[in-house]
Amino acid sequence: MKLDLVIATIALTLLCSPVHALVKKSNSGNCHDESSSYFTRTKTFTPYRTLEECLNSGGRLPKGHSTTSLQRNQIADTGYSRDKFGKGWADLDHDGQDTRQEILIAQNTGNLVFNNKGRVVRGRWISMYSGKVIVNASEVDIDHIVPLSWAWKHGADKWTQEKRE
Repeated sequence: MKLDLVIATIALTLLCSPVHALVKKSNSGNCHDESSSYFTRTKTFTPYRTLEECLNSGGRLPKGHSTTSLQRNQIADTGYSRDKFGKGWADLDHDGQDTRQEILIAQNTGNLVFNNKGRVVRGRWISMYSGKVIVNASEVDIDHIVPLSWAWKHGADKWTQEKRE
C-alpha cells in the first residue's frame, strides 16, 4: 500500500473524529485559550492544543493580554522551528502529486479542477472544524496528525534532519 494512501486514510479517519480545541485562533489571528472571555464566543477558528502551537503558527495574543514570562521562556527555550521539519509536502511516490495534493484528491466530494501544472485548485470539501463546504483548495486545512511542536518536545529534537523531513 502506498505511503500517501495510508496518510490519506489516516487523515480521513481523523476528519471524522471530533476535535476539542484548548486554544482557538480566530480569523483575525488572535489566540484564545479557555480562560479568555472570547473563547466561547469564537465560532470560526483553527484549533490548537496549546497556546504555544497557536503562537508558533503566526497567531498573536489579543490586545491587552500577554503571556507570562514563564510561558515566553517555555516557547523560546524549546528550540522548535517549523523549518526543522522540511520545506513542505513531499511527493513520496514520485507521481507528480505531493502528499497535500493526494489528500485533497482523496477527500474531495465533488468535481476537481486542476491548474495547468496539475495542482488541485477547486473541488468540494467539508471542513472538519466548522462543517462548512469549501470549494477553493487553498482554503482547505490539512493538519499534521501530531503537531510538530509537540513532536519536537517529545523526541523529534533528537532525530536527524532527514528523519524529521
